[in-house]
Amino acid sequence: MAVADAANTELVVRAVVTALERGNPKVKTPARDAFPPPVVLPYAGVKSWKTFEKGAQTWAVDLETKHIVIRPQRTHEDGGWVDDEDKLEYFPPDTPLEKVAQRVAQLVLLAMK
Repeated sequence: MAVADAANTELVVRAVVTALERGNPKVKTPARDAFPPPVVLPYAGVKSWKTFEKGAQTWAVDLETKHIVIRPQRTHEDGGWVDDEDKLEYFPPDTPLEKVAQRVAQLVLLAMK
C-alpha cells in the first residue's frame, strides 16, 4: 500500500505506477472474525469504514489485453462501489503506465474541487 497526499501529483503518479507494476496478487480471504481492520482509516482521518465510504472516491485501473481502463467508481445503494459506466476511460495496451497514472492523478485533483 502507498499513501500520498492527493494534492501532490508527483507522489500520486509514483504511487499509482508502483501499484500497477506490482499488480494485484490474489490472497486468501480471511474469515470475517479474523479480518484485519482497514489500514487506510488513520490516513483518511476517520474511525470507521462507513465514514470512510461516505467521503471516499475510488478508481480502479485494469491492465487488460486489449486496453488499459480507468474505472471511476460510485457508491452502490447496497454499499460498496461499482463502476460508473459513463466515465470509463480507455487507453491502448502499450500506453506507458506513467501516462495512465498522470490521468489518475488529474482525476483525483478534479475530485478534490
